[in-house]
Amino acid sequence: ISGEINTDLELIFTGRCSQNLISNLICKFDSSKAEIIGIDFGKVPYCEERIDSIRILNTGNPSVQITEISFIENDGSFEFVDVVTLPVELLSGQYLAFAVRYLPQDKVKSQNFAKVRAILMINGSESNFDTEIIGERVIPELEYLTEIDFGKLKPGEIKNIDFEILNRSVEIEISDVKTLTSNFSILSFTKTIYKNEKGLINLSFSSEIIGEYADEMTVYFSLGECEDSIKISLKADVSRLMTIWANHHTTEVGIKGYEIPIFAETDIGAQIGGKKYKLNLRYLPELYYNVTVPSAQILSKTRDGNFESLIIEDTFPEITSKETVLFHLKGDVLFSPRMTTPIEVEFIESEASLSVTTRDGSLTLDSLCQVSIRGIQQFTPTRMSISPNPSDGELKVSIGTQEEGSFSLIIFDVQGVEVFRSEFTRNDRTFEQKDYNINTQNLGNGIYTIHLTAPWTLLREQVVVVR
Repeated sequence: ISGEINTDLELIFTGRCSQNLISNLICKFDSSKAEIIGIDFGKVPYCEERIDSIRILNTGNPSVQITEISFIENDGSFEFVDVVTLPVELLSGQYLAFAVRYLPQDKVKSQNFAKVRAILMINGSESNFDTEIIGERVIPELEYLTEIDFGKLKPGEIKNIDFEILNRSVEIEISDVKTLTSNFSILSFTKTIYKNEKGLINLSFSSEIIGEYADEMTVYFSLGECEDSIKISLKADVSRLMTIWANHHTTEVGIKGYEIPIFAETDIGAQIGGKKYKLNLRYLPELYYNVTVPSAQILSKTRDGNFESLIIEDTFPEITSKETVLFHLKGDVLFSPRMTTPIEVEFIESEASLSVTTRDGSLTLDSLCQVSIRGIQQFTPTRMSISPNPSDGELKVSIGTQEEGSFSLIIFDVQGVEVFRSEFTRNDRTFEQKDYNINTQNLGNGIYTIHLTAPWTLLREQVVVVR
């Protein structure tokens, strides 16, 4: 714009008006401006304490007097940190902060709310100013199985499992994973699990000793400053071993057919009488037909390539160390060439804790039917106990066993040096308790490993010698 302009300018300020304005400008004020600002704590882990402030601002020119501030609604999650002596006067542009504490809580997910009211005197008039405080308490939200079952394993078999944890909450940090016994071991684990992601714990189980195993895995983690943990049950079954086979059997072929007994035997008596089991028998139908198992239930009879497959279900009798007939395989003979034909016995499953391996046998159809099948061994566990542990004098090692064969008891120091050895042989399968009293006075302080090697068992225990 060129030339002269003669006019009045009206300036409206929301802050302090400068005293150096040109005199022909009019400085006009909004005398009712004040402001209160609340708090949003956001997402806070359940155990953490947080502090933030409510602010009251004088955004007008005259002074504002704060006469009172208090909660008018509060679910118990918030409190003022310090008591401010009121009234307090705020000049234009000044503010006053009131600290509020977000209180730690139990491990419960919640949305928290409070309303605060401040009473202000502005130009001699009392006004209420309200604001809100909000916050959200977060807790661990993890999805996982509460039990890990390694199932049935053979003695010495190693099984690894990847255990998954799905995190539905904010980021967590896993600090450690532990089990109570050495049979279950932790191989690796994910240290940081972000929201909506999975973490993995790789764990392993192995044992040379037959029996049922139970343990507990504890996962230690943190959510912010909150330390927490979860527990998962672990179990495994190291099964007993059994021999099942078709024994030598002499028969006349032709119209009389054949009858083949299927035997079972254990090294030691096993409490499996009455437990159900299933077997799959495979044979060439060109040589045998009308195959039946009179004492058992036939679940299916199907063609399997050149073979016929017969699945039967039955219950175990009481099995001892002497051969016991499970059932008889019966049938007719079409003709009787002097030839060898395979007959296969496959162990499918059982209610009893049995670990079964199989190998195929053969049957000669003539005056002699011979089948050599299944190296499936069974024994109950040999046990070893040590007392006292730690030991400062005589150490007692007790061995209970029914195994037959050679045994050795050896003690090694931490360097792997042999410091004690004893060997013995058993020639029967009756139960025997052997006790060794070992003088530790000649051994130095430290940790020693006791090895017991039996025909079917390897046991290791550690003992501490102290003076």
